[in-house]
Amino acid sequence: MDNKKDLEIEAIKRFVLKDRRPRVLALMADRNIGEGFGYLAHFTRYLDLRYFKKVPSMSNDSEIEFVLNEMKQHTSAKRCHVMSEDKSMDGTEMDLKEALSEIIGSGSGHLLILEKGRIVYYESEEMKERYVGVRMDNN
Repeated sequence: MDNKKDLEIEAIKRFVLKDRRPRVLALMADRNIGEGFGYLAHFTRYLDLRYFKKVPSMSNDSEIEFVLNEMKQHTSAKRCHVMSEDKSMDGTEMDLKEALSEIIGSGSGHLLILEKGRIVYYESEEMKERYVGVRMDNN
């Protein structure tokens, strides 16, 4: 990927329902990295859930371990790109475990992107709406 925006677009193309992609991509066209992705935090209904596994409700530490174990099945990546409602985190690259520790249970929307957009972690603003997405094909 050439830049952060390309990485975010790739993740959207892989994990958002085909009929919803144009709308989400249009919203992304106006988005500046580091400004937060507020409106996109509400897009659980836009996700193509065929590629996601819902994170079961557990303690935050157990959820972090669950997500890390799911991701380890598909990648050895330790760092992720962060799309976030939190402007201080949006557009940053972080250690995966550190990012999960900060965002799980935060009540804000986040999308962690790994492996050139092929693996994501999505946390909705809604309580306990957390998903690990894996799509290794070339969509």
